[in-house]
Amino acid sequence: MKKLRIGARDSKLSRIQVDIVARKIKQTLGIECEFVPIKTKGDIDKTKSLKDFKSPGVFVKEIELALLSREIDLAVHSLKDLPCEMDSNFEIVAVVEREDPRDVLVSKDGVGFYQLKPNAKIGTSSLRREVHLKNLREDIQVVNIRGNIETRLSKIESEGLDGVVLAYAALKRLNLDSHVSYIFDINEITPCPGQGAICIECLKDSPYKSILSKINDTDAYIQTQFERLVLKFLGGGCHSSIGVFCKTDQDKIYAFASILRGDKLIQASIEGNKDDFLSLANKLSNMLKS
Repeated sequence: MKKLRIGARDSKLSRIQVDIVARKIKQTLGIECEFVPIKTKGDIDKTKSLKDFKSPGVFVKEIELALLSREIDLAVHSLKDLPCEMDSNFEIVAVVEREDPRDVLVSKDGVGFYQLKPNAKIGTSSLRREVHLKNLREDIQVVNIRGNIETRLSKIESEGLDGVVLAYAALKRLNLDSHVSYIFDINEITPCPGQGAICIECLKDSPYKSILSKINDTDAYIQTQFERLVLKFLGGGCHSSIGVFCKTDQDKIYAFASILRGDKLIQASIEGNKDDFLSLANKLSNMLKS
């Protein structure tokens, strides 16, 4: 079989994620891959806050266009970047790996979140993180920052910040987790649906769907599908304030979610059988709605 062309964002983290997928494809299926870097709207415009982009999928649209034009055979994404309402032409065929989905603080002086000075300035581009930070400490001043992980870390010094909040998974994959000052529990900052997961997206009529599905991690797939369903039922997008976390243990699901209602952060949890994940996701979203 010819080399499979993998389309993904052109960043250091994205290249690492592509390498993870390419190795799994080579080891499991015996097929070689090549990387096709693609610049997305979110990569080109590095100044606008993510919540100010009018259309969803700012980190995936151009990659999906490359799939449609058959310039690439599959796309590799951080799953959290994919809108929960996907175009009918596309399909998630595998979730290949999930790292720790929690958020972390990297602080200027290495101090923990609750040891930060009063009115500390914390950088993030995420509305969800902003809402949770303010819920934990009203004095926190949130500063919008954009850029790749290394750029955001550098802004602690260049913009006089007391710290930045980032995804633990990204720091781990980049071998930068030694910078972590504090790991937020899921009830402090509830992760973004799909955070920490790498997924493969294909065209629905792709001839490679069935073979690529063989590298799917079933538990990671169920966890992330559950989280994305809750987001969908609540009408949220990739850059909403909604946080959802799901873990699986044998045949059980345990899930926790948060949403901002007015000026109050509402939280709810649920557990049940893994086979009932669709109805459980619906119940959890209704708990948050009510």
